[in-house]
Amino acid sequence: MEEVLLLGLKDKQGYLSFWNDNIFYTLRGCILMELALRGRIAMTKDSNRRKCPLSDRIIE
Repeated sequence: MEEVLLLGLKDKQGYLSFWNDNIFYTLRGCILMELALRGRIAMTKDSNRRKCPLSDRIIE
């Protein structure tokens, strides 16, 4: 994760540039991956969730 952050930093100024907004999405993904690899979070199958096709959903 630190390597990704370092790639987005400006060399002389030491901050993330304004055009590099996508780095935040990448860092969030890295955090989730790191937590999953350490076993701190996991995906669960919830059979109680109501599943319906997109065409059946009510749109207001």
